[in-house]
Amino acid sequence: VSAGSNNAHAHVQQCLDYVRDEVGYAIMKGDKVIFVPPRLLLEKKDDDEGPETSEAEQNTLLGKMPEINLELPKWLKIGLLLGLTYNDLYGTTFGLSDIEATGDYTINTSGADDLLGNYWGVGINAGIGALFLITERWSAVADFEIAFRRGSGQSKVTVELDWEDDSRQSQVADLEIGYYESLINIDIPMTARFMVPDVMYAEAGALFSFNFYSMDKSVVTDEYETRTYRESNGVNVFEFGLVFGVGTMRPMRRGKVDFNYRFFLGLTPLCDVEDSPRTWQMQFNIGYWFFWGANMKRFLMMTLLFVYVQGAWAALSGCEGTVYLKLPDGWTSAFAAGAGNFEAFNESSKYSGWYEISTNRIGGTNATSEFHISKALNDYGQAGGITKTTIGANVQFASENGFSCKDFGATTGELWIQPDLVDPTKPSISDKLPMVKYLFVLVPEDDTWKMAEPVIGDRVVGSRMSVDQEHCGWFYIRYVDDIPTSEVIIYRDYDEERNDVISVGRLDSIFAALEADTVYFVAESGAWSATYPGIAGDCGFNLTSIIYDTDASLHGAFTCATSYYNGMPRLEGTYNGCPTSAPFGYPAGQPTPCIGVTQGIVADLLDPTTKKPTYNPASGCFVSAEAFNTMFQSNTKYNETYCAEMPFTRSVNGRWKFDSDNYTSPGATAKGGFYPGESATVDPSMMLSDAVPAAHNKRKAEGPVFMESVLRKINTAEGVPEIDILCNGPGWNKGVDCNRNHFFSDGGEW
Repeated sequence: VSAGSNNAHAHVQQCLDYVRDEVGYAIMKGDKVIFVPPRLLLEKKDDDEGPETSEAEQNTLLGKMPEINLELPKWLKIGLLLGLTYNDLYGTTFGLSDIEATGDYTINTSGADDLLGNYWGVGINAGIGALFLITERWSAVADFEIAFRRGSGQSKVTVELDWEDDSRQSQVADLEIGYYESLINIDIPMTARFMVPDVMYAEAGALFSFNFYSMDKSVVTDEYETRTYRESNGVNVFEFGLVFGVGTMRPMRRGKVDFNYRFFLGLTPLCDVEDSPRTWQMQFNIGYWFFWGANMKRFLMMTLLFVYVQGAWAALSGCEGTVYLKLPDGWTSAFAAGAGNFEAFNESSKYSGWYEISTNRIGGTNATSEFHISKALNDYGQAGGITKTTIGANVQFASENGFSCKDFGATTGELWIQPDLVDPTKPSISDKLPMVKYLFVLVPEDDTWKMAEPVIGDRVVGSRMSVDQEHCGWFYIRYVDDIPTSEVIIYRDYDEERNDVISVGRLDSIFAALEADTVYFVAESGAWSATYPGIAGDCGFNLTSIIYDTDASLHGAFTCATSYYNGMPRLEGTYNGCPTSAPFGYPAGQPTPCIGVTQGIVADLLDPTTKKPTYNPASGCFVSAEAFNTMFQSNTKYNETYCAEMPFTRSVNGRWKFDSDNYTSPGATAKGGFYPGESATVDPSMMLSDAVPAAHNKRKAEGPVFMESVLRKINTAEGVPEIDILCNGPGWNKGVDCNRNHFFSDGGEW
């Protein structure tokens, strides 16, 4: 009130109007105080702030919230902030300038500093802050921020290896190195501010940073290949540094907008290793400080809503990363099934032939610790599914047979799933991209190599090569994530001294030079190719053999009767059940021995002179050794003898075989058996004895085994029908002991 004014009452009224309209006032009655807001604010409330959220709406959105006491000190302001961060490192060469030698040589590098110089990245930070108004010019700020940091750098580095022995030439390698890093931290900067009111402020303080996720990747490329190394959560949990900044605040509505620039200098290393980098950052932030009241209440409601929404989208619990899938044959799509949700795999833009899905999408809005893979949407493995052990239709999705975080690579954050290369009904699981390479070799076309199985390796150990079923004479070997980096050779399986070898060279260099995952090598010419060269070897050969063809009517060790089996006595006078008695039969009344599958009839070794099988008397299958030997002697009383060529082909295990089950003898109309001498147009020159018509008898096969589909199925591991490996035998002990158990001996079922 102006004491010198002649209109004192007018000035007093103007002051009261100002208080009522723009400042507001309080009414005290006893110990109670009622605050009255400015009239202008009340009149413009709806236009300025919009409608308040009703209590019913708030309860519906967030559930029943506890009462919030809005009475905070006037010296405390709460705000939101959002910033853009430039990330960089200092004080490191990433260990490249000080590589420790482990032998009689030294290692020098150049270009390591360029990697640090090229490193940079942009991240974001967001959070809430508290502004403490101490005086008109001094204040303090404490922020709580979620900070996403990322950066990358690439450089060409030359590595030189110098030997202490001057007679040895130095070796130089040119590398391209890329380093990529991502971190998620909780940053708590605390600063003191000196303010020039309505102009600007300067601040300084400390930053406390806590890391809860990190992933770094190094990609190294040389003249041969590119290798990727990943490490997760390898940085220190805590980081400390200094903060310096300048900024300004400007009023906006009932709060203030805060623009500032901050420089952060990290003082502690990121990792507990030598030459560990430290961080420096430049931040450009914008914030908004709220006055207390309706706006502040709305701010709290929005903050709680933000927290609520953040928890509404769940993921695979306990890990972050990517799942890569190679679709099984017949699949055109795939879905990650978890917690009742089906999320589709997308075709990978980075890896050809692969599909991918982020763990953030698995489970949809429901948290899950396990997932399976389905061929169709909302289908639990009936049309097709993948578990940790099985790929196929009608797969059971059960707890503990799905994929979880423990299947991911600890350093890659990746899970790679594809059908197994040997058995596609099972999944092959890896924590990195499988590197699959194929080497195909055409071995020399001579008898020594034809009769052997090729082995590839060094002069100490090796691996047998597999038969290429599509190209005659070719063999192949498959390498998965383990390509030899030293010289390799190919030798015959029985060449223990490695006297006759084929030199191949360094396979890692060959694959890199041809820039292919599949390469072909013709051993005789030494030619290499990234495509099939169109050259084929022999698919088989004919083995000239002497055939002794007999019949139960000529030799008593065989039987014509279908009712005879072990333990059944012969009928008087019939001997072996044939119309006429044959020599070398067991006397009437004695059991018929060795009907069915019988092991041990012959000795382990051939006769060293005749190269014929020798009888094992302990088997009891023949009445005498003479009865056995007669079968391999040309005598028209007992057999018919002729010369014939038996066609042999390679089996999938590399061995030569004659497949009588699928052979059709000349002149025959049905498959099975080998009797070329019985053809109506037989070449007389092949006969080594006169024809014996009785040897041509065809008898009804009282087969003990019905070749149903289960027995005709090809065994994936051995490559032969299941019937062929049902019973144990020489060189095979993974079947059933049909001999000891007398399976099929009575012509019955089993």
